[in-house]
Amino acid sequence: MAPGQFDWFLKIGATPEAVAVLNDQPILFTILLIALVAIILECTLLWYIHHATLKPEQMKKKTDKKEGPGQEIGAAQPSMLLLLSALDGIVARRDLDFSQPSEPFEHSSGDASQLHAMAIAF
Repeated sequence: MAPGQFDWFLKIGATPEAVAVLNDQPILFTILLIALVAIILECTLLWYIHHATLKPEQMKKKTDKKEGPGQEIGAAQPSMLLLLSALDGIVARRDLDFSQPSEPFEHSSGDASQLHAMAIAF
């Protein structure tokens, strides 16, 4: 087999038959490269069209990175804090005695409606 310009493909795992075809018809490799470049350009164009046609309300708002009152790193949203405090209050009202075998959990309608209202507010 005479050395050809695509023999380096053997080093990356191509079969000798594939290398022979590429050495015989190098236009196939050129077509492959052109097709890959065309697909990349098409994806870039589609991304640009998507980005350019976003409605203002669909775009992400730019936020200031300044830390002010209530904007500490890791600060929870007020509605989340309200939900957590409601859950804490519900759990605190239960008499939890882990020394005795537990009975099936039953909720009262007041607790469930409070949780539902908190979840909707969140």
